[in-house]
Amino acid sequence: MKRIAWMFIVLVLTNHGAVWAQTCGNNVVETGEQCDPPGSTCPLGGGAVGFCNALCACATATPTHAPSTPTPTPSPTHVPPTLTRTSTRIPTRTATPTATRTPPVSLSITDPQQPEGVVARFGVTLSRASTVPVTVNYSTVDGTAFEGSDYRPTSGTLTFAPGIKIQLISVTVIDDTLVEPNETFFVILTNPVNAIIAKAKGTDTIIDNDGPVGSSALVPPESSVTAGVRSSLALTWTTPVSWRDLDTVDLRLEDGDQVVLWVRFDQAQNTFSLCNTNDECGSGVPPETNAELRATSATLFLQESSVQGSGPTGPSVDLTYAFSVDPTLAGRQLLIEAAATDDSGNSQDFQEVGTLTVNAATTQGNEGNGGCSLEPPHTPRRGIVWLSLPFAAVLWRWGRVSRRRGRAFQSARTSWPKSGTRAPFPVTFIEP
Repeated sequence: MKRIAWMFIVLVLTNHGAVWAQTCGNNVVETGEQCDPPGSTCPLGGGAVGFCNALCACATATPTHAPSTPTPTPSPTHVPPTLTRTSTRIPTRTATPTATRTPPVSLSITDPQQPEGVVARFGVTLSRASTVPVTVNYSTVDGTAFEGSDYRPTSGTLTFAPGIKIQLISVTVIDDTLVEPNETFFVILTNPVNAIIAKAKGTDTIIDNDGPVGSSALVPPESSVTAGVRSSLALTWTTPVSWRDLDTVDLRLEDGDQVVLWVRFDQAQNTFSLCNTNDECGSGVPPETNAELRATSATLFLQESSVQGSGPTGPSVDLTYAFSVDPTLAGRQLLIEAAATDDSGNSQDFQEVGTLTVNAATTQGNEGNGGCSLEPPHTPRRGIVWLSLPFAAVLWRWGRVSRRRGRAFQSARTSWPKSGTRAPFPVTFIEP
């Protein structure tokens, strides 16, 4: 009986070990196991902590890793070879199209400059022509120049039709007589439609055209005269305040480096005088007097010259010069310049104000006298004939000899001789 009992215990333990060997290490504590997996901690009695051994029993000994279970190697599977056809042609690579974003149309404005009195023109341009209408607003803004005194304010809307790339904005610039530095104002672009603004502000520069003494204008600026014939020029000088502040105004005609006529007006004395190339002037003579001032190649006639101011305190004065130039200057073009000084000691040097073309005089008369006219300057009256001195004496002697010679003399006195001096004088005839 004892032998049978032991065999039963051994059989149970053997079966249990087989189960245990199969389940130990699957991380599940099952019947007959104290812990799982091997190597983990486990509670011992009395609050002590043990380690799970290779038999999934909790022990105080250093844990040992459970024996690794060999992984069965699968039997090789026969895979039939796959035949691959290799092409000898080089494949053609097709480019993948990339979408390009077109930049928007942009607006820009220019920066013009011009003298006082000239219209300012701002150019507004598109970066490229648009397929749809483009609009933008604009308005002027003060800088160092002020609306109303330096320019006329303006505002509005520009419209670019499809295909149009440029538009102009015109601003009126006011011409004043103040001596001042160059000034600026602006045109601003705002609220674009179908475009963006690349440059929104345009700057205009107003160039001052007034000297420290004022400005001059010749009427007409370009003219022509006949040599030896009396002509006139009109010069207007405008001062910043009053023409009475002027000291002198000079008008000069030049033929290259040669001064033909240099006339100085003295405002305080109200006189005209002639000056030489050393800026030395002679005695002044009032205008509208019966006098002439003779220069080297020209003459100033004061009887027809005048001075007219724009009121007692007006800013401008009009000077009229009656003159003639010698025939030696025929065919030449003279340069006309003007200068001025004021009572404060300011001076404005000579500046070109115009040109004068000198034409040759039209000749009449007998070609045997070199083309010069021998016509008497006045129509002879009855009983008086214009003759040269030698020929008149001869006729006088003949007239006293006989009536016949007197009749011949009477016939001869009505014609002009072809010889003799050119200084004519009147002769009164008395019948013998």
